[in-house]
Amino acid sequence: SGTPTALTSRGNYIISATNSGGQTFFALSIAVVIPPPSGLFYTHPYSIIQGQAITPWSPQVFGVVSQYTAMPALPAGLTLNPTTGVISGTPTEPALPMYYQVSAANSSGISLYSMLITVLDAPPSNLSYPSPQTFTAETAISPLDPTVTGVVSYYDVEPLLPDGLDLDPSTGRISGTPTTAVAQTNYVLTASNSTGQTSFILPITVRIAAPRQLSYQTPQTFNVGTAIAAMSPSVTGVVASYAVQPALPAGLSLNPTTGRISGVPTAASTATSYQITASNSTGSTSFNLSIAVTLLPPSGLSYPTPRVFALNVPITALSPMVAGVVDTYSVSPALPAGLSLDGTTGVLSGTPSV
Repeated sequence: SGTPTALTSRGNYIISATNSGGQTFFALSIAVVIPPPSGLFYTHPYSIIQGQAITPWSPQVFGVVSQYTAMPALPAGLTLNPTTGVISGTPTEPALPMYYQVSAANSSGISLYSMLITVLDAPPSNLSYPSPQTFTAETAISPLDPTVTGVVSYYDVEPLLPDGLDLDPSTGRISGTPTTAVAQTNYVLTASNSTGQTSFILPITVRIAAPRQLSYQTPQTFNVGTAIAAMSPSVTGVVASYAVQPALPAGLSLNPTTGRISGVPTAASTATSYQITASNSTGSTSFNLSIAVTLLPPSGLSYPTPRVFALNVPITALSPMVAGVVDTYSVSPALPAGLSLDGTTGVLSGTPSV
């Protein structure tokens, strides 16, 4: 009986049993060896992160251990010290949950421990988009794709993107057609996975759409001295100002704010194309308006009549009454001898001689 205290190689021990009549013998083979390891255990996290060095895991075990081994091989980047049993390193690749069996062995036996290890994706990093961005309302944008390092489970944005634009939560692509103008705003885009996240601030401005489809009723013919019916434009979009080139016929004007054409033409002009442009901070649209200004025929011509003149007595000049513009006056047949008609003013004057 007892407790062996030292290692002893195998040997034969002769035990004898004796009394007064004699004795008997037995050869007992005994070796004293080290006990097998027992109670192997590791305190370790079940999930570790790709690219992040682990705090070394040291074993707890009873007895003397000659060698540590693992089956199957630990996740890439982790190593098991065969002498101390310490597991250390930096996992380099994601790994699904798996049991790894570590054994502590000596010449007498082994002790086993199964550990469940998962290597999670590294948190995404270095998220970026082309920045800043200026879009135009009612015009489809060229899609924006993110640049990011690592695996992304989903994308999010705060605050919501301008109306008409969308963020694909799987790919991070921004696309669509903005519908309204928006002053420059910072949008925080976030790429996340189960391990962590990375963010990027994207400034976006949405300009108003350039005006388009400007038109007026054309062609137009106006009369000298007659107020025109005011003409208002038809246009799509917001207009900041209107302009015309060349200048409208004398007496007509273009309202630079409303685009309304009004006035009283004061001189005749042949049909001319006037380019009217509607503009805002984003762009412009133009329309060619044809305008001609003509003279109305004079009307209501009259003189004081009838007239009786005295021979060789100068007459009191007679001036015409007429409506409208007169270029020239003429008379048929010829006036009595000594009288004349001013072809410009229409005034009759002179001294009748016959």
